[in-house]
Amino acid sequence: MAGDPWGVPAPLLHNMKHNKVLHQRVAILTIQTKEVPFVSKRDRISIQEVIPNIYRIIANYGFMEIPKMKHILEACRQRDINFNVNETTFVLGRETIIAEKGPNRPGETGMAHWRERLFAIMSKNAQRPTAFFRIPPNQVIEVGIQVEI
Repeated sequence: MAGDPWGVPAPLLHNMKHNKVLHQRVAILTIQTKEVPFVSKRDRISIQEVIPNIYRIIANYGFMEIPKMKHILEACRQRDINFNVNETTFVLGRETIIAEKGPNRPGETGMAHWRERLFAIMSKNAQRPTAFFRIPPNQVIEVGIQVEI
């Protein structure tokens, strides 16, 4: 899964760097929330085969809808791209937000230290993607990175 529909997601790069493997079939999935309450099923999924067996999938949902992985995989199946959910590994990025050490110096721009810490705590308490997108938790690998703000 990737938040940005362009480029190569960091979890994929980290997986390749550390495990020295690129899987037989790779799907890079971005879920976008549109500014409408509902998106029709025919406009839900766009699929691009970047190179053989590497796909970029963009799933569009309205702000009133809850994305579910089984629905996305079913939409792919209807377009002749079959992912067996029981044989699929989901690689997710997990960002840990770290507040900078110490207060800002005079003349520096950026958030106040207390706001950075509050943002880091809120990020830590956010709902996990496995729960929100209804991804089977025993099929998930999380690749963690630390982001200092």
